[in-house]
Amino acid sequence: MSIKEENIKLIFGIKLRQLRHEKKLSLSQLSKLSGISISYLNEIEKGKKYPKANKIASIASALKVDYNYLVSLKLNKKMAPIGDLLRSNIISDLPLDVYGIDKGSLIELLSEAPLKLSAFISTIIQISRNYDMTVDNFYSAVLTSYIEMNNNYFEDIENSAIEFLKEYKIGNCQTVYPEELEKLLITEFGYKVDHEFLSFHEYLNDMASVTKPGEKPVLFLNKNLNNKQRAFMLGLELGYQFLGLTERSWSSNPIEIKSFDQILNHYRASYFANALLMNKESLAADLKTFFLNKKFNPDELIEIKEKYNASTEMFVNRLLNIIPKYFKLHEIFLFNFSHEVGSIDYTLDKELHLSGLHSPHANLQAEFYCRRWKGISIIRDFEQLQEKEVYKKPLCDAQISKHIMDTNNEYLIISFARNRLPSKNINMSISIGMEVNDTMKKVVKFWDDPKISYKEVGNTCERCKLLDCQDRVAHPKKFEQKINARFKAEALKSLIES
Repeated sequence: MSIKEENIKLIFGIKLRQLRHEKKLSLSQLSKLSGISISYLNEIEKGKKYPKANKIASIASALKVDYNYLVSLKLNKKMAPIGDLLRSNIISDLPLDVYGIDKGSLIELLSEAPLKLSAFISTIIQISRNYDMTVDNFYSAVLTSYIEMNNNYFEDIENSAIEFLKEYKIGNCQTVYPEELEKLLITEFGYKVDHEFLSFHEYLNDMASVTKPGEKPVLFLNKNLNNKQRAFMLGLELGYQFLGLTERSWSSNPIEIKSFDQILNHYRASYFANALLMNKESLAADLKTFFLNKKFNPDELIEIKEKYNASTEMFVNRLLNIIPKYFKLHEIFLFNFSHEVGSIDYTLDKELHLSGLHSPHANLQAEFYCRRWKGISIIRDFEQLQEKEVYKKPLCDAQISKHIMDTNNEYLIISFARNRLPSKNINMSISIGMEVNDTMKKVVKFWDDPKISYKEVGNTCERCKLLDCQDRVAHPKKFEQKINARFKAEALKSLIES
């Protein structure tokens, strides 16, 4: 892997600082010996400047080291893990500036760290290699952390959506239709919209939308999209334009992530589309009425969704913006599952946790997720209806889940299941979970509705202690290993202390 120029500067700066400390020289003393100003040496050590050859020669002479050693990328044993970190380009690829972290300052802190921290850094790099963690994985993880830190609510985008609606005088009846968004995209932003080509493309026919840039951009929409999905794709494109987001993906689902700004801008444009289609004040009022019901009424929730002409995924994602902000329920999470008809695997495509990591959560060990999770069981229920061809709308249901493997916390899970268009052989669910606590009980009056099923759930079958579970699809080998390890530890302690 080629090393980025800024990382070469950082490595040179680390080496210079390291050698100066070994020689017990201050910046002032090195300045006198080399004839280079203190400020310039300081810039070099922080990785902000890379000196010309004559200055490197002066520094090497002052430190009494070989020129070639000074310019090499090799560091001593203590600093070697930091060099590996920089050579991996992880530091450069991570958007540290989002968190107000200066790369040079971070490296300076790491260079002062004890050997144990260097070993820890080395371990992290090794883990990332073993699990084939890509830059895309890092970008996605950082974006998720960024969203969670902001409680999944961005006032500036909310205001931009309101400004857009006022400027173009649409959405007066609280419902924004795809026809008016498409008209705006064509007349105000100079687009051409094609509803046919994408659906017949050999490799892109399963994509919802693709944008071809140019003086007159073309938005290709898959003809199999329903009007709700079409509205979102049009809102997404308008979001890129109205928010002035230039670094972007050209497809509805980014295939190749080239920078953090690209994935962040995609999230911002998506957020704009949802805010455009579902007014925050109106939706909050509708949810308040819904939560005051003593009984859980899935049909009423679906009616609210239909009122805003929103797809299931759009609607639940919007709930995760609104509920923490307006109802102060922060112990909340969202997860999406997908399932190919006939397969034994269920894929967790997306998860978002506010106020800490809740259960369930992703497992990267190729294990089978607990079939008692509402997000999985509702897909199974939906597919039974598919076989009978009796479904006409998304399936919606609720469950109280007690997570026995981690915290024993209880959550009210509200899940939706539907076919994942434009694919016809894949079904999906999207669920929102709210921790059952005193605040939640005051807000959601139907939390104790006896018709809502109650389930004890684990994380994966392999780690679950519910040995008599009728939904189990894999042997609990990880749980058994854990129990055996505990027995061995207790036996060893007994033997030593007896």
